[in-house]
Amino acid sequence: MKTLSLLASLVLSLPVSAFSAPARLPDLLSPADAEALQAIRAAAQRWTSIYLQADCWGGSSCRVTENNLRINLHGYRSGWGSLNFNGSAGNESVNFHADPSDGRDPRNGYWITGSQTNVRLSPSGNSYWLTGNIGRRSVSITFNRFGSGWSMYGQSGLNLNLSGFNQTINASGNVDLDQFGPAELAAFGAVLSVLASLPAAN
Repeated sequence: MKTLSLLASLVLSLPVSAFSAPARLPDLLSPADAEALQAIRAAAQRWTSIYLQADCWGGSSCRVTENNLRINLHGYRSGWGSLNFNGSAGNESVNFHADPSDGRDPRNGYWITGSQTNVRLSPSGNSYWLTGNIGRRSVSITFNRFGSGWSMYGQSGLNLNLSGFNQTINASGNVDLDQFGPAELAAFGAVLSVLASLPAAN
């Protein structure tokens, strides 16, 4: 058991495939220890670094990209302030639809649905509050607007900083892939594109 405890911290940084067959395990591990290490590795959070870019030029043509996770999403304005997004995230095809809560002014918020996503983006002063579900996760994120920039806080599994200006928002930092995989991050990118498409605050 002491040997297992010493090795547990080491195997968390190794791929599961390194322990997929007994023949590949170090000789000092018993089959029972190997199974225990597999369980530890499977239960560990899978954090990775990302650089997610969301652009929305002229408020009518949008794009979301993240190269490492193979996220490539295109969006276009379909009238009445709505935005349609479609593309790919990892090995999945995804699509999202963003409808303004108030057709008279898109700054009054959006409903964003599609690909296991159902969230509402609601304004509060210079901030927007995102609530609902992305994939299997409930989300509650606050986006603060200052001039032409944004910041965010409030969501476990997304340790991200926002940068960019005008009609571009970049999200960089670390995410837990067990909570937010490529499809969920594509949905998050669609949300960022909606924010990037908003007219400047009065």
